[in-house]
Formats: sequence, C-alpha cells, structure tokens
Amino acid sequence: MPSTTRTVRQRRHRAAIAVAAAIVTLLAGCSAVQDHAAKAQIPVAPEEPLPVTVNAATTTTVNLGGGAHLIVPPGAITDKAVIHATYKKRPDGTWDGVRPTAAPVGLTVEPPDAIHGLLTLEFPVPEAAGGATPHTQFGVSTYDTGTKTWTPFTSTYDNARHMVIAQIPHFSWWNPFSWDWAGIGARVNQNVGQALGRRAGEPHCTSAPPDWVSSLNGITSDAAVAVRSCAQNQDGVLDVQMVNNRPYGMVLTYGSGVKWGWHEKGDSAADEARNALGDALITERQLYLPPLSRASIGILRTEATQVPQFAIAPTAGSLFADFVTQGADFLLGAVPRAGHCTSQLAHWVSDESPGVLRDTIVSAGECLKDAYLEEVRSGRLDKAKVDELTARLDALSKASNISRAWTIYGIEWQFADLFTDQVIVSDAGGLGAGFSILARRPVTASPSPTTPTTHSAPSPPPSATPQPTSIPSPQPVLTAETVGGPTHTWTNYANAGGQEGPTIPTGTTVKVSCRLHGFAVQNGNTWWYRIASDPWNNRYYASADAFYNSGATTGPLKGTPYVDDDVPDCSA
Repeated sequence: MPSTTRTVRQRRHRAAIAVAAAIVTLLAGCSAVQDHAAKAQIPVAPEEPLPVTVNAATTTTVNLGGGAHLIVPPGAITDKAVIHATYKKRPDGTWDGVRPTAAPVGLTVEPPDAIHGLLTLEFPVPEAAGGATPHTQFGVSTYDTGTKTWTPFTSTYDNARHMVIAQIPHFSWWNPFSWDWAGIGARVNQNVGQALGRRAGEPHCTSAPPDWVSSLNGITSDAAVAVRSCAQNQDGVLDVQMVNNRPYGMVLTYGSGVKWGWHEKGDSAADEARNALGDALITERQLYLPPLSRASIGILRTEATQVPQFAIAPTAGSLFADFVTQGADFLLGAVPRAGHCTSQLAHWVSDESPGVLRDTIVSAGECLKDAYLEEVRSGRLDKAKVDELTARLDALSKASNISRAWTIYGIEWQFADLFTDQVIVSDAGGLGAGFSILARRPVTASPSPTTPTTHSAPSPPPSATPQPTSIPSPQPVLTAETVGGPTHTWTNYANAGGQEGPTIPTGTTVKVSCRLHGFAVQNGNTWWYRIASDPWNNRYYASADAFYNSGATTGPLKGTPYVDDDVPDCSA
C-alpha cells in the first residue's frame, strides 16, 4: 500500500517535574549561582472596585471583585477613612517560585495613617493541582518594593469556602498565588547543573527584535530548557542568540534565508576538533550547536504569508561526534569528507530511546568508515585508528542498555539528559528545541538572500567560528507529480512532523516547486517535495516516495524512481 510517512514518533506531553518539591530543600544550598525569576502571566483583572468609606462602629467589607474581599473589623481603621482598591498600574516585579492565580490588587487608604489593627484579606482559589492539599498549594503574596519581588505572606486556607486568607497589618499590593514547583525544579536543575558543568548560562541581547517581526514562538532563556535563546535587531536582520544548555550537541535546520550562522570555536583542542567534525556532518542548510556553547544566526526578513520553522534537535551526525569525543577521541584530528553520508547524518533523531540511539551511532559510524579509509589512503590518518573505530562500533552494537548509560571498554557514556529531555521537552509542533517566526502584515517583498562574505555575525565573540550560509529561494519552476495513494503532508519535512496538512487524495496530480532531503521513510527514501498547489501553497511537504516520479498516473508504485530528477533542488 502506498504511503508517504511510515512510523513517526507520537507527540509527548510536557511532563511536570514531579520531584521538584522534594529536592528543593535538599539543594537549596546549591543555588549560589544567581537565577533570574521569570515574569509571570497575570490573569485578567476584574472590574475596578469602587471606593468604600469605613464605619468604625461595624464591620466594613470591601468587594474587590472576582470573589475576593477585604474585611475591616470594628475599630481597625479610623472612622470615615476611605479605602481605595485598584488593579491598574501594578508594579512589574518578579515571581520567585510562585505563580499568581488572580490579578494583584493595590490597596490604599485616606488618610494614610488610618490603620490601627489587623485586616482580613481573602481570595478564592482554584482546585489544587496534582492531588496536592490546598493549604500547601496556595498562599497570599505581597510586593516587596526593596527587592521588587512578590513575596509569600503568612496565610491560612478555609476549606469550607475554598478561600486563602491573610491577616494583613498594612496596605500595599497583594495577590493570591500557587507554588510554581515546576519552575522551582527547573531553576534548581539549572543552578546545580551549572555548578556541575552540565548546564550553561543565559544568552545576551541588547535590543528588541526588528520591527518586521510580529511574534517568535520558542525563543526563551528560561532555566533548564534545552536551548536558551533571545532575539535582537542587527541592522534589520533578526539576530537570534543561542546557548546550547545541554552536554550533547544539537543541529539547527534553517527554515528561511539567513545572512550568517556561527558557533563558538571551543575552549580546547578537543572542543575545536569535535566542532570541526560536527560542522562536517551537516548540510549547508544547518548549523551545528556544540555542547554548552554559544551560537547565533542572522535571519533575513520573512514574508507574513509563511511561518518559517527553525528546528533544533540531535542528529545522527551530532550523536556520532559526541561518541567520538567521549569514547574514541583518537579520531578527532581527522575530519572525514562525509559525501553520500551527509543526508543520512543530517536527519533528526526523533526516537531517543537507548536502543535507537545506539543503533543510530553505529549506523553513522559504518557509513563514515569509507570516508575515514580515504583519509588513510591520503596519508592523513593511521589505519590502526580506523580499526579501533570498527572495534568500538562493534562493541557499541553489542552493548546492553544499562539504565541511562552504556559501558564500552570501561567507559560509561551518560545519556541521562537525552533520555530526560525525551520526556520533559515538548517537541513544540515539530520544532524540538527550536523556534518559529511570524512577520508583520503588510510586508514588502523579502530581500533575496545573497551569498555572505567570510566574516561572521556582527560582533561575535572572539572564539566564534563563522559559518556563513545562504538559502536561495526555490526556482519558480513547477512540476506535475501524481500520488499513488492517500498522501499525508507536513510542515516539517525533517521529521515528518510539525503541523499536518490536507491529505493528497489517491491519483491526484499536484504541482511541486522543488525537492529536498528529509525524513527517511520505511524503504530509506529521504526525498521530499514542497507542494505548490492550493491548498498546500508551498507551506507543506510530502515524501517523494508516494509519487510515481516516472510520468505514470496509475498502476503500482513498486519499482518507480525514488524522486523525479527533473524537479529543481530547493537549495539550488
């Protein structure tokens, strides 16, 4: 039966860091590395409350909206004093380990010295998450003007009315919160990881993105994310600064035209050699992101009719570079000419289970052995080293999975981060650890990418290695191709993922604009077409394996070419 995409990884939901609450106390002493609490998303505020005049002889209740109240006992505030409550112009502070469950409310009184006793502030709270008891999940916080932080204040929980209650001695900004255990765990992960050399610092940007950028999805410098990133303007070019926050390499695949791409050169000879190998095992449309290192790309203006996707994930090539670095560094000095292996090594590794990772590395090494033997024939490499690579690959192929590590020749190779990321890092609709761009409307014609000079991004760090690249627009030549069966389409050809588009019905002839290498289907075919016909409109891709590619419009697909060579290459 004809089909475009064979088995594809099921999307995994972002898992909460369940053990965060248990380890916070144990690891609190390890947080000497400064962390930067993120700004929280504030819920929508209720209508502005009306001023209330106090009657000191009775209890005065101020309706704050949204089910919240301020209760003034008799005599706690001077008679005829006026209480004002507002949700406007709240202070822009940080939320250190807490998340607001309602909009903060600011309380003032006229005259300012009218308070003489404790006042009761109560807020309704939502259902406790994850089976937690409400009195440990929720609380009331107040804004500390000195530290500019929302700080928890002593509170209790009324189980009968589902209210969190605080006895407050003064007026300021107040709000209810829930403990952000996932955020706390992420910051502990980041801080302890940096102390152990398994996490990296933040990227640095000095300006906002260019005006033509409407929104960026996936750009974040939050703690513990796989790739920390920020965006700034460099003479109209979108400059995305990145830090690989993992001890394993990854590869970024360009989703549109770029002016530059670079990464740090490396702090040691071994780093430099590993990075040279990583650079050799990617395509011209990709950028190698070395472990725990900085990188940057300059993205040319895009059109508002498209949403370019810049996927980031481990590839067969980056995994092999990690393997050589950690288990067979005798090969680092020789950079093979990958040749026909390039398309195989550039593929996103979507299944990160121990067995698949092991088999991927072995397959990559077997493919590269001919390239290493060519280095031997040229005199640049000793054959004994290739023989040792063969032996190590054979040992890896037979190695048993030991929890989150393999032991090969006495070397334990840890992949704990990869296995964990498979669970806690969402693939963001086919982006992995990457991002997407949406340009503003209306937009003028995009400038045609030009071949950049050999210099790198504006003001890269001294150790950065320039990797200029350019992605020309596809030729305006459309070719008619016919599918042999129901054919799925996707926005991400690299892993047959992203957003699924309309299915091409059996026997339908469509116009394709170009061909390119992507996800390998079951028989190994890596060719994909960009579908130009409506409703796909050059936004979706389909595997060339589902097309006849031979001029036929009916009959069996078996034996037909993998791709129509007359279709222009997308990078040509």
